[in-house]
Amino acid sequence: MSYNYENEKTISEFNESIFQLQRLHNNWLEIAIKRKRGDFEGTRWVLDSQEAELEFDAEKLDEDNDKEHIKKIEEVNKEIDKAWLEKNYLNRRIKIYQALLKKEKILRKVQQESGKGAKYKSLDEDSLD
Repeated sequence: MSYNYENEKTISEFNESIFQLQRLHNNWLEIAIKRKRGDFEGTRWVLDSQEAELEFDAEKLDEDNDKEHIKKIEEVNKEIDKAWLEKNYLNRRIKIYQALLKKEKILRKVQQESGKGAKYKSLDEDSLD
């Protein structure tokens, strides 16, 4: 999936970025709850939703900054699929958990690098802007 950057000369009359941030926030909360409950299948579905929300940002970061977020996401998705096939129940649960956590970290990094995450401020700056 490729984006035509020549269309960047236009701007949306309706900015939906606040709604995307809300969806991302809600999904992170749901992921944390499902993971704590051991609902790895549910965690996986919500992480896939996060992936869809952040896919454009990952592609843009990869293209603009010579990153490999899409490649990392594809690799971890294969790792997750492989983990589900593990025969031993305990090993399967451990591998699934680790792979899902790895995907979450990648997606959180994409969110942060795309400017949709936390805003950091130097401790030296005045607290009043």
